[in-house]
Amino acid sequence: MMMILPSTSDGATLLTALKNMHARLLEHASLLWVPETTDAIRTAHESVIGQILTMNLLRIQAFWSHYRFRRPNPLLNYLLHQQLRMTA
Repeated sequence: MMMILPSTSDGATLLTALKNMHARLLEHASLLWVPETTDAIRTAHESVIGQILTMNLLRIQAFWSHYRFRRPNPLLNYLLHQQLRMTA
C-alpha cells in the first residue's frame, strides 16, 4: 500500500478549508436559532453541522497523523484535541 505524505502547502490548504467550514458551521448554527424553524429544517441543519464536524476531524487527523507535522506544531495538536472533544 502506498501512502501519500502531506507537503508543507497542505498545512495552509488545511487551515483555509477549516476556516471556510467554520464559517459554514456558524451559519448553520445561527439558522437553528430562528424561531420559525420547523423540525425538518432543524434536522437538516443538524445533519450539515455533523457533516462539517466530521469532515474537519478527518482533515485534521489526516494531516496530523504524519509525525513530521505532529511534533513541531502545537496548534495542530490543539485543533485535533478540540475537534475530538466536540465530536466525542
